[in-house]
Amino acid sequence: MDVLSPAMTKAMATFTADISQVIETKFDSFLQKIGDISKELQDTTKRIGEAEQRISAAEDAGGETEKRVSYLEKVVASLQERLDDQEDRGRRKNIRIIGLPESSEGSSAVQFMESWLPIVLALNTKDGKKKLERAHRVSGPTRRGPDSRRPYPRAMIVRFHHYSDRVRVLEAARRAKEVRFEDNRIFLFQDFSSGTQRKRRAFDEARRRLQSLGLHTYGLNYPATLRITVNNTTKSFTRPEEAMAYINTLDGEGTVPGE
Repeated sequence: MDVLSPAMTKAMATFTADISQVIETKFDSFLQKIGDISKELQDTTKRIGEAEQRISAAEDAGGETEKRVSYLEKVVASLQERLDDQEDRGRRKNIRIIGLPESSEGSSAVQFMESWLPIVLALNTKDGKKKLERAHRVSGPTRRGPDSRRPYPRAMIVRFHHYSDRVRVLEAARRAKEVRFEDNRIFLFQDFSSGTQRKRRAFDEARRRLQSLGLHTYGLNYPATLRITVNNTTKSFTRPEEAMAYINTLDGEGTVPGE
C-alpha cells in the first residue's frame, strides 16, 4: 500500500478543513434561516390566535346583538298592536263610507249624513235622523279613476253619538245588500286604524278567491282573522298565505256550497 507523502497528507488535511468550514458556515446560515422561519411561524400563529379570539368575541357580541334586536322587534310589534287596539277602540263609534261622490254632502256633512243614512237604509228613528258627533272626508287629494274626468271620491268618516247607532247602521247596510247614492254604489265599513286596515287588506285576495268559488260562508273577525266555514266545519286563519293554501285545496276538491 502506497504511503502518502507528507505534502499530500497536508494538502488533504487542508482541503478537508476547508470543506468542513464551508459546510459549517452553510449549515449555520441554514439553521439561522430555519430559526427565522420558525419565529415568523410562531408570530403568525400568535396573530391568528388573537384574530380568532377577536372573531369569536365579535361573533358572540353579534349573537347577543341579534338576540337584542329580535327582542326589541317583538317589543315594538307588541307596542304597535296595543297602539292599534287603542286607536281602534277610539274609532268604535265610527264608520267609513266609500264611493260617495265629492261634494254630495253639501256644506254640512253632519246634517247630510244624519238625514241620508236613515233614508237610504230604511232605519226607524224618532225624528228621521241619527245623531252624529262629526262627519268629514279623509284628508288628502282625490285620486283619478279610470275616467280621468271623474276622480275617485275620498272616503267619508262618520262618528255616531251612540255606539248602538253605529251597530244598527252597519247591520242595516248588510241587510240591504246594496246601498246607492244616485248612480253610485256606496260601501259602508267599520273604521279601523291604518295598522288594522293593512292586516285586513292582506286577506283581500283570499276573499276574492272564495267569492270566485261561490263560497260566501266566511267572515273577517277583528282584528284580522279569516274564518271559513265549509260543510259545517269552520277554520280560522291569521296568516293570508295559510288561508290561500286552504282555499286552493277547496278548489282542487271541487268543493261547492251545500256539498
